[in-house]
Amino acid sequence: MSRSARYEVIYKQAVKMHYKAALQKQFLISIVFLLHNSGAKTVHSVYPQGRIVGGAVASEGQFPYQVSLRWSGAHVCGGSIIGPRYILTAAHCLTFNTADEKLPPSLISVRAGSRAFNRGGQVIEAVETYVHPDYKNFDNDIGVVKLTKPLEFNESVRAIPLATHEPPTGVPVITSGWGHTSNNGTVVEMLRYNVLSALTSVDCSHRLPAIPESVICLAHSQGNGVCDGDSGGPAVYNNQLVGVVNYMVRTCGSTAPDAYASVAYFLDWIEEKIIISTLVQFHHLVLIGYQPMFSQKSRSCSILLTLLLCSIRSSYGNVFYPQPRIVGGNRAAEGQFPHQVSVRSTSGNICGGSIISEYYVLTAAHCVASGSPPVKKSPSSIIVKAGSTQLTRGGQMLRVAEIIVHPDYDDSENDIALVKLEKPLKFSETVKPIALAIEDPPEGASIVISGWGNVREGGLKSKDLLYTTLTAMSNEKCNELLGYAPKSRICLAHRGGNGACDGDSGGPAVYKGKLVGVTNVVYETCGSLYPDGYASVAYYRDWIIENAKL
Repeated sequence: MSRSARYEVIYKQAVKMHYKAALQKQFLISIVFLLHNSGAKTVHSVYPQGRIVGGAVASEGQFPYQVSLRWSGAHVCGGSIIGPRYILTAAHCLTFNTADEKLPPSLISVRAGSRAFNRGGQVIEAVETYVHPDYKNFDNDIGVVKLTKPLEFNESVRAIPLATHEPPTGVPVITSGWGHTSNNGTVVEMLRYNVLSALTSVDCSHRLPAIPESVICLAHSQGNGVCDGDSGGPAVYNNQLVGVVNYMVRTCGSTAPDAYASVAYFLDWIEEKIIISTLVQFHHLVLIGYQPMFSQKSRSCSILLTLLLCSIRSSYGNVFYPQPRIVGGNRAAEGQFPHQVSVRSTSGNICGGSIISEYYVLTAAHCVASGSPPVKKSPSSIIVKAGSTQLTRGGQMLRVAEIIVHPDYDDSENDIALVKLEKPLKFSETVKPIALAIEDPPEGASIVISGWGNVREGGLKSKDLLYTTLTAMSNEKCNELLGYAPKSRICLAHRGGNGACDGDSGGPAVYKGKLVGVTNVVYETCGSLYPDGYASVAYYRDWIIENAKL
């Protein structure tokens, strides 16, 4: 038997086993639901096939994180993009049966960037799959797919941040998928979505017996909810992935809530799988700041960020350079960050910066210079705004007299610069300088960053100053994780869905009231699982003091 014919047999066997197991589970859970007095496990997989019950048709690009997961080219499940090469889905979408016998990765592919499951978008095969080690009989029903190559992000293809907390009871949660329109219904070609109501695992346990804390429930009226083929798909609240479709109770669209694997509960496992599998694999790096430039694969390695990883990076897509939020941040109060400024061009905010004296602002070199070798922008093209948390109103606007870029700046190396103002800033409760750190923050320290950057990868700028708290990493651990971390850079770790993004470049990283870092780089995508990189103020302290005449 040929390899392709053997895989076809495997595929059909997997379908048959899943269907049989699903019917058995559906019968059992229906009995338990009706009696509500059994201690048996009440979980039933939404077996893959091909609509959100009672939903509406999605518009093109409305759910850029949604993918169709395919077996031998046929849609069986949904999934969510959580990185250029990573898809989060249900474990039962990746296995032969209710145990942990995995389907060969070569049979699995995903289609991204199209609301039609059978055409358009990007189709990429899997190279590896990861099933939760405790998955069995639909418990711990979560898995990760690693793709053979990175997805090309655009308006229709983007990653979604992972939630760190379950949604509170009663909030609206959006689900989407290509599943059946009703119990024993038909497959739909176009992606559909619906809005359900969250129940915490505690609240859900009052309606369904034996619900584990790893599951969140979404309530709905009759004729709504998930159905066959929606398995593995996303449940989203506040633009974060909170759940993965696992199972339904009784039938599609019944009055019983549907159950989803809690992303927050499994967050550590998800992050572990992605980080371990990509310790030395960089798909692209984002310098967060001004106008985007794209380097082609054919560009010489000398203009990539490090010679050490040149051969690795050249085998992956593009390297992304500056463009204009703190991802997962909170709105700052007026005067909370009096040292923060907006570095602007005629088109608006391009970067952040920090006041270090009445005449000088510290920022990133790539905010005020571009090209290789770098060429400084004209001082007349840059304006600094201080004293307001609002991006579009209030505060002091000052012109720039001089731009001073570190003499050894090249690409992301020595990415630090000074902006000298034409007139002195008028200090007040909302406009104050910040002291320069004399040493890097200790490992594990809480570091506050702030900015007006994009709210997510490819998202919009924030009109309000936002801030979030990250965690300092040692240079040794950062180097171990990323493969390259110079002494001139400090790394700040964060969970998925948090961190700096486009437009936060040049902004401050503060520890105990002192400026410890200048926002430089984001690895992978905004809010990814990788730490963000900041120019070390302590490392460049002497250069700053000399050139700012402090």
